[in-house]
Amino acid sequence: MGRGVLLLLCSLWTFLTLVEVDPTQVIVVANQNDAESLELARYYQAKRDLPEEKLVRLNTSLSEEITWEAFIHTIYNPLRQALVERGASLSL
Repeated sequence: MGRGVLLLLCSLWTFLTLVEVDPTQVIVVANQNDAESLELARYYQAKRDLPEEKLVRLNTSLSEEITWEAFIHTIYNPLRQALVERGASLSL
């Protein structure tokens, strides 16, 4: 996982620790091809006491930069599908 993504996740983590979040409205997203991404996702799940079904594993690139087509194909569409399967209401 790139340093930029890790920094973004850490910033989000800091923000979320200051705001009370309803666990029913949380999905944890991780890159299944990156051990650090999965480790960070598991850490967050443990700290928030989130069940396994809250983890969405995406099969995406390890590169910091990807094309728009790769983003749509490996992140946007799979995440949207995972949310639909979990019954989330979408405005994506």
